[in-house]
Amino acid sequence: MSKQNCLKDSIFRIGEIYAVNGREITIKVDKNKNLSHILYQGQLVKNVSVGSYLKIKKGFNRLVAKVEGELLKENHINEDYHSQEDRLFRFLIVKIIGYFDGSMYHKGIKEIPLIGDICYLLDNEEFALIHRFAAPDEIAINLGHIISDENIPVEISIDKLFASHVGIFGNTGSGKSHTLAKLYQELFAKMGQYKKFKETARFVLFDFNGEYSSNDVITPSKTIFNLSSMSGTKDKLPISLDDLIRLETLSILSDATEKTQQPFLKRTIRLYNRVTQHETYEEIENHFKNLIKKFFSR
Repeated sequence: MSKQNCLKDSIFRIGEIYAVNGREITIKVDKNKNLSHILYQGQLVKNVSVGSYLKIKKGFNRLVAKVEGELLKENHINEDYHSQEDRLFRFLIVKIIGYFDGSMYHKGIKEIPLIGDICYLLDNEEFALIHRFAAPDEIAINLGHIISDENIPVEISIDKLFASHVGIFGNTGSGKSHTLAKLYQELFAKMGQYKKFKETARFVLFDFNGEYSSNDVITPSKTIFNLSSMSGTKDKLPISLDDLIRLETLSILSDATEKTQQPFLKRTIRLYNRVTQHETYEEIENHFKNLIKKFFSR
């Protein structure tokens, strides 16, 4: 271990494992680590407290735990105290929530630490890994930062986020629309540099309240359509016939039920495709004549 790493470990050391009860771990905090902040390389690092994370080294494994409580216990072994503070020891109650594997953070329990294992503060890079929901080789977008530290971003994989259904929940005025707008703003800013994305990706955003339809909001590279159900000179969506004659589109427009009406739409679209792409008018006429003969002739 290098001199720099030894110095870092001594500064970031919090204490050692005092008791193990399943996932619940008790840590005895070093006497010199009870301040609110620690100075490291000219920067203040927030010390461990309830709700924060720490790292437990067990051999070559780096386990991650979250602090859920703390307490003070009196030392009854040594009666030679210099002050009242020397009589009390600080203990942290933590639970294992994950582990580091190289440059990746994984949720879950890989191992349980042993009594005597050393505990450390997380550095900024390790702390950021916990809040990065993407592999190192995946493109991620920044959604903001955690409440407790503006220097720690929250990043999410583009592939995982936009390849699945997304739900944003919250009370009125809590920022749901703003969060959604932020998602797409970051997406366009990150992917706009790729030629293939600009040529092939298409998005349709419906803004019922007109909050994000200004020219420079979310992205300047957009076309705005002012739609209205009232009669007048409002815009219309430029949907091609091929896009319209799809089961998904027609099901939404007609509010078709899955079990009864969608099968009818599916058969109609299949017949439409046969008529328009594969059969001549004479074949179409003969097809309908045969249908009439099949169902109505004696």
